[in-house]
Amino acid sequence: MSKFSASAARGSGIPGTQRSSTDWRPGDVVLGNYEVREKIGEGGTGTVFRVWHRDWNTQLAAKVPKADGLFGEIGLRAFEEECETWTALEWHPHVLSCHHVRRFRGVPIALMELAELGSVASSIRSTKLYEGSDGAILQRLLTIALHSALGLGHAHARGLVHGDVKPGNILLTGPGTAKVADFGLARALTTGSLNPQERVRSLAMTPAYCSPEQ
Repeated sequence: MSKFSASAARGSGIPGTQRSSTDWRPGDVVLGNYEVREKIGEGGTGTVFRVWHRDWNTQLAAKVPKADGLFGEIGLRAFEEECETWTALEWHPHVLSCHHVRRFRGVPIALMELAELGSVASSIRSTKLYEGSDGAILQRLLTIALHSALGLGHAHARGLVHGDVKPGNILLTGPGTAKVADFGLARALTTGSLNPQERVRSLAMTPAYCSPEQ
């Protein structure tokens, strides 16, 4: 079993290796307490790993933002602030819980609730979303829509705007249960940009899921 040292968590190098902060392998121990089990996803805002919390004896998801999207210390702080705002959000059954954010080798890592069934986007790609009778499919789709609306409503009532709602950010934590995830993370990645035109053009949204006027 390989182990990432405490000094690595403070941003220094790892003796004897040139591995990057996102090059995690099964068996690695990150920040002294999180055992890496596997890589479970990769998207526009970063890479997600399944990790085992040794003290809590439970599995979590660890999201590592893409290094080229952080735009220096400004972007690092923006990502941390968005994670902390998400963490401070009161618990809701249809909002994925973000437990805390920690820096590892200078990169902020978001540690959050694990969604065992993946995202709605992955269910669309695998066609699992459309299994069963027409009635079962309709009920499944309406349930996901309702749960997503309830989660977003909870956040909006507390002044937190998502900014990048799409199938990849709606996660399935069990049969018939959907939760909204990644509050503000796309916005954080553009906040730190030193290119105002690029920042305005992206608006922290995914173009394919924007309205025509956006």
